[in-house]
Amino acid sequence: MSTYVVRRLLLFVPALLGASMLIFVLMRLVPGDIAEILVYQAGSETSGIQQKQIQQIRSELGLDRPVVIQYLSWISGAVRGDFGKSYAQRRPVWDILSERFPRSMELAILTLAIALVWAIPLGVISAVHQNGPLDYLARIASLSGLSVPLFVTGALILVYLNSKKPPFDNPDLRRAVDLAIDRQEMVAKALEGAGVPCALLDPKLLGDFALPLEEVNKIPGCRQPKDQDIAEAKKLVEKHHPNGLDIEVAVLSVGNYVDRAQLLIAQLRKIGIRGTLKTHESAAGYAAWGKGDFTIIATQDRSMDVNDPSGIFHIAYTTGGGSNYGRMSDPKVDEMAERALKESNKDKRRQAYWELQRYILSRGDTATVAVGWVEGWFFKDKRLQNYKPGLTTYDNNTFMKVWISQ
Repeated sequence: MSTYVVRRLLLFVPALLGASMLIFVLMRLVPGDIAEILVYQAGSETSGIQQKQIQQIRSELGLDRPVVIQYLSWISGAVRGDFGKSYAQRRPVWDILSERFPRSMELAILTLAIALVWAIPLGVISAVHQNGPLDYLARIASLSGLSVPLFVTGALILVYLNSKKPPFDNPDLRRAVDLAIDRQEMVAKALEGAGVPCALLDPKLLGDFALPLEEVNKIPGCRQPKDQDIAEAKKLVEKHHPNGLDIEVAVLSVGNYVDRAQLLIAQLRKIGIRGTLKTHESAAGYAAWGKGDFTIIATQDRSMDVNDPSGIFHIAYTTGGGSNYGRMSDPKVDEMAERALKESNKDKRRQAYWELQRYILSRGDTATVAVGWVEGWFFKDKRLQNYKPGLTTYDNNTFMKVWISQ
């Protein structure tokens, strides 16, 4: 037995190295790199300047070196505990891992404890009463956990306004759009009610870190009925465009995005903003978003990379957020998001995220407008073994060994 354990442990090292090499190479084969992302987010308009900036960043990051040299440099640092720097949070990756590891271990131990409390008694009952009524009941109870549908959340519908181009470089017009969007109607019609309108954080996903929905639904833009919001939004538009204005409304031609965009266009028409739809194929659309080549993005689902309240803010609201397509920079949002992320006391962290949500929602003129969280059902066949559903959509985009039981 000891020989087997030692052999398996020794095999772990080459397996880990092989996996790291494969992932490293595959990441380099994906079109684009971090240098292009950083430059396009910065909003440079001249192609020549962009290319010089990209080359400079690639040189600073060592991306202009051969892949083999890049890998050796990375693995030598990783062995010493130096995993580099996170460009999303602007601090060492090791610091982020150190903060998250205790919580991950706590969750893993708790999950294992619950599984053992459930599994051991059922196993004993099945063994003692094999092929009896209790055995069958235990089997049904065990299989029910594998065959029931999995209710998942983790994607937020966002509307993006380009804060660097007219007309949405004007905060009054951004506020008018925020007031005009009927989130409840969008969820009811576009999602058939399967969603949580208005919330920046979904209570089902993030518990009490989410601002209570009772408070959220009283904020302008979310309150019902919409009469007061529509009247205020019309005044803001008429203040700058007495005859209304015409804009191009961009959207990806995937899923039901076009249907949602048509609904948004109808809502904006009530306040004097007339939209003409422009559809993009997925890759072309993301390229346009990254370069800031749009006026308004009618709808864009953004799944969370992590099951943590920090996710949506560092992805879509902070200055360096990878999906902050509206390119709006608010130092107060940056400071509040960073402070909440680093807070280790749970009660203080919850209060910090409540303050951040209140600030964004009450401000009402941000370039990233939250419409609502998407909810959906994933069904898993009871014969599928070893499948571990993730808490966010991206958790399931990974390799895992599964098999079908006979």
